[in-house]
Amino acid sequence: MIKVSLTNKLLTTSTTHLIQWFLLGNIKGQDNLQFDGPKIIISNHSSYLDHFVILKLLKKYNPKQKVYFLTKQEAFDKPFSKWWHFNLNCVPVDRDGNATAAMKTLKNKLIKESATVVIYPEGTRTTTGEIYLGKSGAEILALMTGVPIIPIGMHGLYDILPKKELRPTLNKVNVEIGKSIYVHKEDRHNIETLTNNHMEIIADLAHERLSTKHVGEFDVKQEALDMLIYLNSDALRNYPNALHSPNDYHKRVLYMGRHLLSETTLNNDEKVLVLVEMARAEGRIAANIGLKTHFGKVRMKQVKNLLHQAKEINADNPEVLYVEGNFYNFIEENQHFVSCLEKAVKYKPCSIRYRLSLAKAYKTVGRLEDMTEVLRQIGQLKALSQVDSRRKVEALAILMRIDPSLEMEVNYGK
Repeated sequence: MIKVSLTNKLLTTSTTHLIQWFLLGNIKGQDNLQFDGPKIIISNHSSYLDHFVILKLLKKYNPKQKVYFLTKQEAFDKPFSKWWHFNLNCVPVDRDGNATAAMKTLKNKLIKESATVVIYPEGTRTTTGEIYLGKSGAEILALMTGVPIIPIGMHGLYDILPKKELRPTLNKVNVEIGKSIYVHKEDRHNIETLTNNHMEIIADLAHERLSTKHVGEFDVKQEALDMLIYLNSDALRNYPNALHSPNDYHKRVLYMGRHLLSETTLNNDEKVLVLVEMARAEGRIAANIGLKTHFGKVRMKQVKNLLHQAKEINADNPEVLYVEGNFYNFIEENQHFVSCLEKAVKYKPCSIRYRLSLAKAYKTVGRLEDMTEVLRQIGQLKALSQVDSRRKVEALAILMRIDPSLEMEVNYGK
């Protein structure tokens, strides 16, 4: 036991110092950790570094209190991983089976050792950056022991070192610690609702988006494919209350895209979707950092490579043509911009997005009559979304600048 204790001390000291020096940013709510007695910590789980950030905080305010982490059973399968997790006081749990043994162990740690137990309710690290609904292990443990739950939200660790990545980026993680939550006997009939409420608290503290899904209740591949489109759209719109910068969202797309292509069985349509969204992300990052900078040029070369791969699969895909056209717009090859958008509209004539981009392409080459005609055509198309409605208004505004009399000739409602 002495050897294990010494190893634990060395690992804890070394890792927490590294966290302090390189990763730890702003911390809010430190006072909520400064009390003696057992605690149950719940937090979002987005990186392997989560353990060490929480450990650093706990050791700062309660240096002599033992800390235990509920950890998946698979982490103990390989010799080195088993040694590492054992010496960091990790308690194995079968996520797909009976967790009774793990819960009994944690109960004893809380009551007999007055320890701190850390539980990630999601059960696994997020692969998309979203926070997902959690399981009720912490709430059940709190009900059994009367020990308070302390929620912690961590913002930025997914973008520093997400799942399956080996090299961290040099950014800072911000942490916010919530107030103690007690689970009472009358709560035992509403444990799931209580757990969902606690996940909302964690998401608010972490300044991250909370999904309405539980891990294990959705197809992981489809979730990632959907998120590629969703994150690129969020980045492009850059809402005032956005939780991350546009480049952070685009980089999440690139991370997920790489792993989808290398580790997942995709059909051709799915491959094209991934390549197109990665190309879009690379192009937007290049534009944001400057197309004429060294790194901007490097990223634009990558855009060209990704689009080439997509065209090898399906050269007539309208979304490929749309993104390729905007690539040529970025580098001011306007005739190619027009050509690509004309083809995209040919293959998908009812797309307001493609037609609006085609109108802008015509403007770059001075084809104002063609631009006007396309804008008029947009007025006759049905808007299938709120974004399409805004595009129709944009088209109308351009038309009115050309000739205000055209306003009454075109239907710009839905």
